[in-house]
Amino acid sequence: MCCLHSGLNAPTMPEVQLNDICLWYEDEGSGPPIILVPGMLSDSASWQPVVPALTKDHRVIRLDPRCSGRTRPETPDLSLTLLARDVLALADHLSLDTVHLLGHSLGGLVATATAGRAPERITSLVVLASNPEPTPASGRMFGELVACRSTHADAGQWLHDLFPWLFHPDTLCDPKSVAQMVDASLAYPFRQTLAAMRHQTAFLQRWDKSALPRHVSVPSCAVLAKDDRLVPIGDATQALQTRGFEVRSISKAGHALHWDQPELVARTVTDWLTSFSPRP
Repeated sequence: MCCLHSGLNAPTMPEVQLNDICLWYEDEGSGPPIILVPGMLSDSASWQPVVPALTKDHRVIRLDPRCSGRTRPETPDLSLTLLARDVLALADHLSLDTVHLLGHSLGGLVATATAGRAPERITSLVVLASNPEPTPASGRMFGELVACRSTHADAGQWLHDLFPWLFHPDTLCDPKSVAQMVDASLAYPFRQTLAAMRHQTAFLQRWDKSALPRHVSVPSCAVLAKDDRLVPIGDATQALQTRGFEVRSISKAGHALHWDQPELVARTVTDWLTSFSPRP
């Protein structure tokens, strides 16, 4: 879940009609394929800090899920089952028999649901800052952000309210840097609309946990941030280990840990992927 975006040119940025949506994705690098699923309020651009490291040895496919980025329609039907089905349909479109999956926050739940739906298609699974047992506090927080964005005269105020939930305090210690972060988010041409944000937040309030497997049957790793306000590490660790995840932690990072600590997160993920990817 991250609203920051800056220029990163990908060699292939196509769209494809899948199920009831026109899905936008980006495809770069070579090697064992990995599909990246972003979190709430985010799209494929949110993976920018870790893409260079991942593409050194892997084919990296980033998608704009329903309600985000350049995928259309703006407010489609939304469920974990549909989101997982989209991931598998994209893999089919790209003629990929098996893939690694990496998901952040809500994207981690989508990736987990995908692994539960078709474990034979998943080489390994990594989730970042994701909890299969989310707390009611996160739903309330997103509802308050929607209300702020709907009513506040300052278009960037809701981002100022969001950032302390996303980032480690060290990332926000310089007011000028925070202002630049807000400006970059507002300038991003494919930022999520208010209608899509409202639609996605309503989904978060009523999502069906039955789409998640009680125990993952593929090699699975969860990377959690020690200073995550949205996904407290203690609660998430227990929920993830119960479902069969190996849990690792990152210090001095908040919910957007791949922005707070991109090099460390990329190294943790690539070490995991390498252990399950065949050598050329």
